[in-house]
Amino acid sequence: MATRRDDALSQKQWIDVPQFLLIVSCIALGCFLFNWNGEPSNLVDICGVKGGDGMSCMRVLKWAGIDADPDWQLRYLIEEYVQLHHRIMDPNDTIPKRYVLIDDEPEAGLGNKFQFMVSTFLFAILSKRALLIDWPEVKGFLHWNGEETVGTPSMSDLLQNPGFDWDFAQHAEHLPYHCHHREIAKDETSQICCLVSSLNETLCRTENLFHGVEEMFQCQDFESSPEPLIRMRGWDYFVPNMALNPFYRDRLTRIFKHGDIFRPLARFLIRPLPSIQHQIDKFIADQFGDHTIGLQIREIGINKLNVTQERLFWEAALVSMQERMLQSKTTNIRFKWFLATDTVSLRNTSFSLFPNWITFRDVRIARDDPQSVIDGFIDLWLLASCDDLVVSAASTYGKVAAGLMGKTSKFVNRLDTWGQNPDWQPGFFGFRPRHCIDPSTLPLEIKFQITDFNNH
Repeated sequence: MATRRDDALSQKQWIDVPQFLLIVSCIALGCFLFNWNGEPSNLVDICGVKGGDGMSCMRVLKWAGIDADPDWQLRYLIEEYVQLHHRIMDPNDTIPKRYVLIDDEPEAGLGNKFQFMVSTFLFAILSKRALLIDWPEVKGFLHWNGEETVGTPSMSDLLQNPGFDWDFAQHAEHLPYHCHHREIAKDETSQICCLVSSLNETLCRTENLFHGVEEMFQCQDFESSPEPLIRMRGWDYFVPNMALNPFYRDRLTRIFKHGDIFRPLARFLIRPLPSIQHQIDKFIADQFGDHTIGLQIREIGINKLNVTQERLFWEAALVSMQERMLQSKTTNIRFKWFLATDTVSLRNTSFSLFPNWITFRDVRIARDDPQSVIDGFIDLWLLASCDDLVVSAASTYGKVAAGLMGKTSKFVNRLDTWGQNPDWQPGFFGFRPRHCIDPSTLPLEIKFQITDFNNH
């Protein structure tokens, strides 16, 4: 911490005497307000809310570059984790080497991959482990649903690292030799979280629908788990389970205001490559309007929508336009509807119906080759950049876009209805509190995160 203070104090061009006194006060008060286990308390009140110069404190503490959230406590949490990760990955550091490794699920779509990645990142933070991801390129093969051929580009073809090295392929040789293999053992008969140790590993298949997962994430102290390596494979969002865990609930409630854990962690973790970000920014500049409504209409796969349900998207989008005009008290708004869909025919039909509003990227969106998945990733971020969203209810792709946007979306479901989602967190399948949870004490924010895909 002294080196950070010295670096900041050396930049004399922005420091004067009052600021210097404020900085010293922030540092002194910060030392007092940290509790014994290193968790932030209410320093944000001194450095921002109650009249302090928050940005001066930020400069001193060097939070620049950690762009998850302006909240001081959240920045501290992430910065603390990044430093821990670097230490674990440093072969010369004597800190205990503990890892959590994501073995990518090739059949999972981008929405599932990202919500699982964010969930495991939170688990890595809470369990004090270095997060590694094994996400290689996979050639097309038949999906279990029998309707799609799926494949995926490698993680390095989509994402830049978030400030720490997380690519398993680049670090496998530094891990214990039994961690070098790329396959995860799975309990194919029960598919529960199998806490079976083998060669000092815990092999964990995470599926929210199975009781073993709920028991582990709702009730266990993750930091006390002795295994050097926990390998995880899945595609569900299990953050709410951890948010309810008595070992971590108070801390997470204090750090993540209003229960919104997904958006700040996802915005920090999921960073498009510069070449991809350039395409996103250019399309927004060229094609978005004063108010852009994103329409995510899925026509391929087991959760596809029919023609009747597609028409409900137009109805929901028109209502969103009316709401915006009433809110702004003007009709002088240049509206655009950004259409993200997996079929060319729907693009053509939509454009013929609403030529002044519809815009889309004229690319092939599919899951059977790497470039099509990259284009799907670009569409995901364009949806997240819209002002409003109407999404396919049972699609995690649309839910993740809403989570990245940080705003509730409208949905169209397979019951031929549309409505407004109560929350923008990704879908969380049902809820069964385990023995350590008193359901009567659930905060409202966590209740909102519990969704049922049959109705939404």
